[in-house]
Amino acid sequence: MARGWNNRKVASGHTLKPCLWCIKRRHMTCIDCILTSRVTGRVFRGTITMTHYPTTTASTFFRAPVIPTAATVPWAPLAGRILLCTIFILSGVTKFADWQGTAAYMASKSMPLIPVLLPLAGIVEIAGGLSILLGCRARFAALLLFLYLIPTTFIFHNFWAQAGFEHMNQMHHFLKNLAIMGGLALVVGLGPGPRSIDNMNMRRGRL
Repeated sequence: MARGWNNRKVASGHTLKPCLWCIKRRHMTCIDCILTSRVTGRVFRGTITMTHYPTTTASTFFRAPVIPTAATVPWAPLAGRILLCTIFILSGVTKFADWQGTAAYMASKSMPLIPVLLPLAGIVEIAGGLSILLGCRARFAALLLFLYLIPTTFIFHNFWAQAGFEHMNQMHHFLKNLAIMGGLALVVGLGPGPRSIDNMNMRRGRL
């Protein structure tokens, strides 16, 4: 049991409105309210409250598509998703547009089953990028792309096996992929945000 700022005892995991301090100051839901309740996406005095799940399970992973904090800047997650997905969509389209060039590059890295892996990689990048862009099953798409980048990064950007300029170039690409994986991990952990199909479906009770 925990005690919220409104001096009422609530069981952790039950829905609790923001305390009086939060409401009077048109403030985000206080941290005590967050930690002792599941805020379900209602609007209090112009502040958008988001979904919070005390623990993550297989069921809540798909049912908690929005940021688990008291309030958020509504357009910031959308801007982040647009910037994050662009490289995947363009890379996937390029694989099909320059099929021979991409296949030759994969062959130079001793990749097997190129006729199978090349179209599969293009589909994963385009589908995953569009899913993140639209915020539709974005957490699953971000997890898929995160796992996809692990072998891709180590195979195509093995800077430790290079020398001179190529060593620095591949190291930059390696670190770039790590940064992208960090962004994907944020989407997996926090969801696509309020401006997303996932959040829209959650409000309509479809998730």
